[in-house]
Amino acid sequence: MNRIRQGFMIAALAALPLANAVAAEGDFSATIGLKAWVNNWNSWNQTRSGELANFLDPIVQNIESDNTDGWIPSFSMRYQNFLVGGSYFAKRGYDFGSHGFVDVKREEFDLSAGYYVLPTLAIIAGYKEVDQWFGEKFKYSGPIIGFSASAPLTGGFSLYGTAAVGPMDAELPTASGIRKVDASYRLGEVGVAYVFDAGGSAGMKSVIGTLGYRSQAIVTKFDGTWSGQKGRDTTEGITVGIAAAF
Repeated sequence: MNRIRQGFMIAALAALPLANAVAAEGDFSATIGLKAWVNNWNSWNQTRSGELANFLDPIVQNIESDNTDGWIPSFSMRYQNFLVGGSYFAKRGYDFGSHGFVDVKREEFDLSAGYYVLPTLAIIAGYKEVDQWFGEKFKYSGPIIGFSASAPLTGGFSLYGTAAVGPMDAELPTASGIRKVDASYRLGEVGVAYVFDAGGSAGMKSVIGTLGYRSQAIVTKFDGTWSGQKGRDTTEGITVGIAAAF
């Protein structure tokens, strides 16, 4: 899977709204973009409460990072009503120091394909992987399905939105080895795009700027000792992006 990350360094769900912001001319169009995401990561930690050994109750405890800026390079390609794309959230460190965690990192990527059922509405499906390091690696992966849409406003402005959901397999490190449990994934992003006419410079039809808000959540469903409890992992914040449409 490392070859996929390195070979594509790409971008899917984050890029599709950008492609929607520009009306396709001809049968083929492509978009390459870069998005900055100023986000806050709220995660979980398994611990125990109580003072005596016979009264230790397993609990899931919330932990929260400081705000962090992340980078998402992206691209999408469209042929007639079909499209493919992907996104790569470059590995980034987070500060959970107030909770006693050090060397915390996060990395993500997704690949997707879709079909435009309307000129500004695409149904998409693909694969998502989220890797987290709290000293050891926590891996989430699975299929996703969703949509990407836009709505033109006036003077080059448009609204855009994308959403995706899906089941995930969670691989959690433990003292006895990797523990596999079920999880679920949810993504939503909405914002405003503005299209600048590039006049065909360097083959570009236009340059697109975006300002939005992105929210992502993973819910881990525990079994065994922690059965019935859930670990909620959310990452959310403001996005600012720029993309070139060809």
